[in-house]
Amino acid sequence: MAIFGIDDMPGMPLRAIKAATDMLGAADAMKPQMKTMYRKEFEIGIGLHCGPALSQPGPEERATLLKRLDEIEKTIITAKTPGSVADQLYVLREHITWARTRLAAGATAPP
Repeated sequence: MAIFGIDDMPGMPLRAIKAATDMLGAADAMKPQMKTMYRKEFEIGIGLHCGPALSQPGPEERATLLKRLDEIEKTIITAKTPGSVADQLYVLREHITWARTRLAAGATAPP
């Protein structure tokens, strides 16, 4: 998960699209290495969303989202990944921490 701006900052959608295309290019460059390491093809998919991601989650939904963030982070921590993606994983974990903190505090995304 990545956040490219808050409250309709100018250029936010274009920054998100640029990041997505950069990630696709990086993933394509890693394909031979991943094939060698894991003997499997490596593909990624990227989804983009512009607008509020959460709208007043109730306690049950908040608990479900927190549990899902924990599962995602556990997967990241235990996954065997090449060192070349360490920086990206660090940033992803920072975003997970940000989302977890907001959810735990009962905060929601800006309307």
